[in-house]
Amino acid sequence: MSPGAVKEGLTYHNGKGEKRKVILIGNRSGKDGELYYKKEHNSGWYPMTLIGFARWAKGEVTAKEAQS
Repeated sequence: MSPGAVKEGLTYHNGKGEKRKVILIGNRSGKDGELYYKKEHNSGWYPMTLIGFARWAKGEVTAKEAQS
């Protein structure tokens, strides 16, 4: 998935049973930016880079790797 394809308000999954809903995308700079997402069974908002989220959605990395 390309970072430009990630949209606010949509729920994405990584093919491993995890789902995340994108709440807010901001501070775009080129292909990257910051976003906040909600986990499936949690009401908290979590930060991640746009590129990291796109990689997570393709199932390339775990959440911890994408946030680092």
